[in-house]
Amino acid sequence: MRTQPSRTVRLQAYDMLVATNRQTSGEGYRLMADALTRLRGTTVRTNIQTGGVEETRIFGLIEEAKITRKTFDGRMLDLEITLSDWVYRSVIQRRSRSMYDWRSSIAVKAIGLEFPAEQVPGGRGLRA
Repeated sequence: MRTQPSRTVRLQAYDMLVATNRQTSGEGYRLMADALTRLRGTTVRTNIQTGGVEETRIFGLIEEAKITRKTFDGRMLDLEITLSDWVYRSVIQRRSRSMYDWRSSIAVKAIGLEFPAEQVPGGRGLRA
């Protein structure tokens, strides 16, 4: 049985910028912090009808983001991003169905999520 990845992803801020093709200047770090704020504030409302009953769900894309900085110069070090439960389940469901389709997942692209080769069928690492 394969272990599921955590809902929380921790990575170096620099690696996030490089993986998402962003500039690595001070402006790039500021824009990334702004993007995380917008992702945290984004709310999705969706509904589904089954058996004559309609259910509406309202949720965010990410549950929280944490940025760690050095106190003496303000340099951004690490990011910790926790996906909302709905987005996480969507990513995991797509991951188990088809890795190719999973790469285009909006949630994966939004946070630059990456899985190491040993967690991906076929043994190739995966980066959005």
